Amino acid sequence: MSAYKYKSRIEAPIINVRLRKRYLQGNFPVASVGPNIEYLYHVEKLGDNPDILSEIANGNHKFCELLSAAQSPMLIIGQDALVRDDSESVLVLAGKIAEKFNMVRDDWNGFNMLHKAAARVGGLDTGLFLKKAKGILIKYWNMQKVVK
Repeated sequence: MSAYKYKSRIEAPIINVRLRKRYLQGNFPVASVGPNIEYLYHVEKLGDNPDILSEIANGNHKFCELLSAAQSPMLIIGQDALVRDDSESVLVLAGKIAEKFNMVRDDWNGFNMLHKAAARVGGLDTGLFLKKAKGILIKYWNMQKVVK
């Protein structure tokens, strides 16, 4: 599993506990690209430079060997990575990594984005969006042909 700009202990404590539980079962290498954060399990810190993602996407990083060997590789992107000036390129590289290492397939989805606001994710799941119209945010439901 690899993570980019993801502070699990702060942003998602329940996910962090589940990752730690799986790590303690063995044979679960974890790596992080981003700030140097203390975890309650071993995390190989690859650095804080987004160029590392490019190296992984191109297959030129030492962690690629572990990702290639993984049965169910996973990538978690923290929301902080998606609000940077270069967030578009970070997301494109993450997508390339997910594709290269077969992280998304019929029986597995290992490409994850962590949102800081769970309610926002719930709203997206139910079809609630925010639309800006004439400077006013209007909430509306995306009802797919509910009314005939």
